[in-house]
Amino acid sequence: MTRASPRRLGAATFIALMAGASALPARAQSDDGARWQQSGFDAANGRTQTLSYAIPETDAWSLSALCEAGAAGPSIPLMLALDFGQRKNGDPVDIDFRAGDFTTRLAGTVSIQGDEFAGVLVNIGLDDAFWFALNRGQTLQFGISGETMRSVPLRGAGAPVRRFVDKCRETFAATDKRTPAAPGAPETYRCEDGSAFQLTIDNSRSYSVATIVMNGRAATLVQVPSGSGVLYSNGTVEMHTKGDEALMISPKETVRCSRGG
Repeated sequence: MTRASPRRLGAATFIALMAGASALPARAQSDDGARWQQSGFDAANGRTQTLSYAIPETDAWSLSALCEAGAAGPSIPLMLALDFGQRKNGDPVDIDFRAGDFTTRLAGTVSIQGDEFAGVLVNIGLDDAFWFALNRGQTLQFGISGETMRSVPLRGAGAPVRRFVDKCRETFAATDKRTPAAPGAPETYRCEDGSAFQLTIDNSRSYSVATIVMNGRAATLVQVPSGSGVLYSNGTVEMHTKGDEALMISPKETVRCSRGG
């Protein structure tokens, strides 16, 4: 297994992640002793939750996800132990994932924390199909697009993944309660095709929710990770905002709109 590190969390967090879990039955482990594990530990600001595929009590691992106490959703940072070649810290990369009949490509960044602590960081939404896909198929494959894919077995992943996602949901909900904010006032956007809509942004959660009203019909979109600007999605329609511009993307068309028009 490759030696690498999650985002800048410090060695203590990483060691706690690898050493804090008790032994699992042999069926949940690979031949080299690596296994799926979910655990939690107390930090200064509350309880932090972790998920990893790793060899316990070592720094050898393949992937690691973390929900820190007080974290704001809706995305979860997932660190992947991948060879990124001559790329530098912060360089963007596309990451391909495959598990059973599930395939996806997500944006990631090179994350270099030290000589032994480096990899690729991907932010994945709490309700993204990725987490459910870990219950399908025999293996999870992942890698930088167009380069060699890594593979880890999914045997024993189901229960740890479910517990981790549930714990993250609790963490985000607790953060929401501590960070209330009133929804913003509706703003009008006018589009190049002659249409118009009213947009309301609700920041009362730890992530933003956008409500779009057009011709008396409303749609709700949730903020998701984006490399540039702010991206909202409901699985069918996407809205990418940057400054006063909004790009509306649907399966049939893409329309550019401007605030105030």
